[in-house]
Amino acid sequence: MRPDDIHCIDTSQSKIVEGNLEVVVLFPKERRSKQRIIKTTKVWHHSVPELCPVKTYNVYRIRTSSFDKKMAHPKDRNTRFTPLMRNCQDLSLPISTDRISNHMQSVSQFIPSWDDSQKLKARAIGATMALRNGVSVDDVMVQGNWSSTDIVNEFYRLSRSTALNFTTS
Repeated sequence: MRPDDIHCIDTSQSKIVEGNLEVVVLFPKERRSKQRIIKTTKVWHHSVPELCPVKTYNVYRIRTSSFDKKMAHPKDRNTRFTPLMRNCQDLSLPISTDRISNHMQSVSQFIPSWDDSQKLKARAIGATMALRNGVSVDDVMVQGNWSSTDIVNEFYRLSRSTALNFTTS
């Protein structure tokens, strides 16, 4: 997910279904017929509790839910939502897309690559993991909102350049 999409997750509409997390992204970057959309994304659970994003979400929500506050959506002031990502000093305030992006970059620096001069992009890591787990290039292209499979293969497939098997994490 893009930092902007994470910034637009509405926790009041997100839910756990069959052990997996379904997050609702209000007004992601992509559009359909030039209209803004609402996108639901499924986050799968992990069998190792320490690596499970669903468990992490549950613990996070226990800590932040008492500070939930509906606020105007940054892309549509008439829409109210409860943001997922919060400011550590004031949990009633959301954090910016820049801060989300910076956090993603700080975590991705620990992933080794063959070419140390090139920073790994979070979207490329996600696309590579999906492709390695059997998702078709066409499906990755649609999910990433890229214009062609050539874009996915040329810019977002890391399988030829990384030194780490993401699927074992």
